[in-house]
Amino acid sequence: MARKRVAIHDGEVEFVKLDENNTILPIPSNSVDYIHSSGVLHHVHKLEPTLLELFRVLKPGGQLRVMVYNYYSIWFHLNTAYLERLNIPSFGAGRSLYDIFKSTTDGKECPISRVYKPDEFMEMVRGVGFNGTYLGAAISMHELKILDRRFDAILDIRLEKEHRHFLLDLTFDNKNIPSYKENVAGIDACFLFTKKDS
Repeated sequence: MARKRVAIHDGEVEFVKLDENNTILPIPSNSVDYIHSSGVLHHVHKLEPTLLELFRVLKPGGQLRVMVYNYYSIWFHLNTAYLERLNIPSFGAGRSLYDIFKSTTDGKECPISRVYKPDEFMEMVRGVGFNGTYLGAAISMHELKILDRRFDAILDIRLEKEHRHFLLDLTFDNKNIPSYKENVAGIDACFLFTKKDS
């Protein structure tokens, strides 16, 4: 799949296939200018060793751009907590909220799919030596499509207060894009980190 995507563009690319049980990258320390990780780190079994390895290979001053799944999203609080878990009994019965989230984002066979609160993810990445900032979130078309079910969820006493409060606290801009605490309430949380100079 990666080779097919790269073939669309001109340029030379070296592919490195990694063993999921080995977090060591076959790349020299302090040799990479820029790392882009979109929709990958929330699937990693051991996040901290992976972050340490990204820190190792990145040059001082190098950048790491990341997208992980956003806890403060319509996807988590409306789609997962309400539509999938409470309105499809055969799908949600006996399953944890996080297990339902995992199978609704990347398929039923996906082994790992985590969701992060932006400040907690920032703290983890800063903990290995990066400086960073939360850039905000992107919202999916699916999230926008299901917004009309928001009030059904708020009025449903089966839905826990946390999810109802999230849905009640949403604000909307002039294009009807929902935000939570001044950040777009979408599934894709985006960050920019820089490796500190030693």
